[in-house]
Amino acid sequence: MKPALPLSALLSAIALAACQPQPADTPAAPAAPASSPAPTEATPHGASAPSAASAGKQEDPAFKADALLLLKTIEEIGTQSSLYLDSDDMRRKVEEIRKTADKARRNRLTVEIYRSNIQVYQDAVAKLQDLKVQDKETSALRDLWIKKFKTDIELFEIQIKEQDNGLSDEQLQEKYKDLYRQNRELAQDAAEQNMAFYKRTR
Repeated sequence: MKPALPLSALLSAIALAACQPQPADTPAAPAAPASSPAPTEATPHGASAPSAASAGKQEDPAFKADALLLLKTIEEIGTQSSLYLDSDDMRRKVEEIRKTADKARRNRLTVEIYRSNIQVYQDAVAKLQDLKVQDKETSALRDLWIKKFKTDIELFEIQIKEQDNGLSDEQLQEKYKDLYRQNRELAQDAAEQNMAFYKRTR
């Protein structure tokens, strides 16, 4: 990576705040790694998105129970990730990266952060894989989150691999543009469906 990475690039882990609880009545909403823009709220789309007619009818209790369980799990993942991002160890590493003139030291700390990010995402994947739901829509959204998080892990692994190759953020994103695009699309889709589930379970 280039010698003076922007803080947002060093803190790709901020993506983990994607599913943290939001203020007031706003549900958990996902975000992609630092290179991907936060998804905007939009009308749900895709095969698992609810139809317009479903908004006006009473939801099936089985769907509602499973959907609430998934939303609660996503919120817990967000809470845990927030604690990780706010930890003293993370703050110390970020501050040292900002201050040190030693490129090798800066790169080592950056890789440590990326590896920690991977572990947090792996924990999130395991938590979702252990979530047993029967409703087909809910299991589809759970699997979408898993796929999104696995793509995040893949991106962090790429950042580690490329750390010493001198690529700028822009060059890195161009080199792996297909994967970055997929990550953004997964984040957008998960955000929209998460919002739709939240509304349907109110």
